Amino acid sequence: MRLFIAYDFDESTVRKISDIQNVLKKSAEKGRWPYYRNIHITIKFIGEVDDQYLPEIEKTLDETFEELNVKPMMFQFDNLAFFRGKGSMRVAWIGLRGDIKYLVFLHNAIDHNLAGIGLKKETKAYIPHITIGRDIFFESSLFELNERLKDLLEYQLSIKSATLFKSVQSGGKRVYQPLKTYHFSNKR
Repeated sequence: MRLFIAYDFDESTVRKISDIQNVLKKSAEKGRWPYYRNIHITIKFIGEVDDQYLPEIEKTLDETFEELNVKPMMFQFDNLAFFRGKGSMRVAWIGLRGDIKYLVFLHNAIDHNLAGIGLKKETKAYIPHITIGRDIFFESSLFELNERLKDLLEYQLSIKSATLFKSVQSGGKRVYQPLKTYHFSNKR
C-alpha cells in the first residue's frame, strides 16, 4: 500500500485552491490538475509498504505526535512556484509562509522515527508546499501568473491535525483514504 501523512484542507481552503486552479487553467496550454479534493500539504511521504507494517507505522506516529505534543500551526499562502521539468513546470505549487520551521521540525521528527523502524529516510530537503498542477505549459510568465493570483493568494489557514492516508487507484484516478487522524494539542 502507498502511504503518506498530510494536512487535509477544510472546505473554505478547498474552494480557495479550486479558484486558484481555475485561474491557472485559463493560462495553461496544457497540464494535469489534481482533483481539488485531493490537494493537501504533505508532511511526510512514506511510499509503498507491505500491509503488515501498518500497525508499527501507526504506533510510531502515535508515539511521535504524543511525544512532540504538536501544536496547531498558522500559515499564509505565498507565491506560485514550480519544480522544473523538460520545457514545462513539472510541478506547480503554492508556497507557504508562517510556522514553516515548526512544520519542518515535525517532518524531520516523523522521518527520523519512521527510519527507526526500517522505513526509507528522506534524502531531499523538505519544502512545505501545496501541489496544484503537474506537467503544465503556461502561456504567461511566472511573474504574470503571480500578479493574476495576488488577491487569491491573500489567504490564511490553520493546521490542527495530520492524517495518515492510503493512496489507491480507483477508476483510473488516485483516491486518498484516511486511515488515522492525529489532532494537535492546544496546550504548550
